[in-house]
Amino acid sequence: MTEDQVLSLHVDKLACVRNNKTLFEDLSFSLHSGEIMIIGGDNGSGKTTLLNLLCGFKAPDSGNIQLNQQSIEDLGDDYSQQLVYLSHEDEVKLDLSARENLMLFCQQYDQETEFVSEILDKIMLENEADIPCRYLSAGQNRRVTLARLLISQAPIWILDEPLTALDETGIELVKQLLHLKLQRKGMIILSSHHDINIDEGIGMQRMTLTPVIQNSSA
Repeated sequence: MTEDQVLSLHVDKLACVRNNKTLFEDLSFSLHSGEIMIIGGDNGSGKTTLLNLLCGFKAPDSGNIQLNQQSIEDLGDDYSQQLVYLSHEDEVKLDLSARENLMLFCQQYDQETEFVSEILDKIMLENEADIPCRYLSAGQNRRVTLARLLISQAPIWILDEPLTALDETGIELVKQLLHLKLQRKGMIILSSHHDINIDEGIGMQRMTLTPVIQNSSA
């Protein structure tokens, strides 16, 4: 994505049914470069399912998702290359060190490895860089996962509970990453149980998923 390229994501009347239960329906919103959508809701409300739909991993039961007025289904790989998705689970190889995991991330995103040491410093793991990840804490492994955001050049971040297992320092680190991404005109969609506050002047939207009242049969 070039600096002057503006992205627009449009979600129109999205609905999803799982196990005969409607998680959400008639869900619509629009998001543009430099904006963030924060999705809240109780466990089981459909937050992760919605993120999977937005990534194109699954198709909605009705409605559509468009990037720059083109269906993400039609865009296929061209769409997936525009985003990086982080699930609520860590995506690290425990037998490898933090440094080695970051080297793999670089290969995954076709990026040079020369800045790995700098990234380890940014995620505050420079002293633990060469320790196998199985010996690191849950919060430290979460930071290794979050390093993917610094390595990938994708303009769209889709994040499922990015603050999981993080202490206050780690949470502040994530907030800094989010703010920097938005300043650079990236687009972010995330789910979180935490109250994430972004500085004023940033385009921020919030959505809370609530259970759809099911019609009972007579």
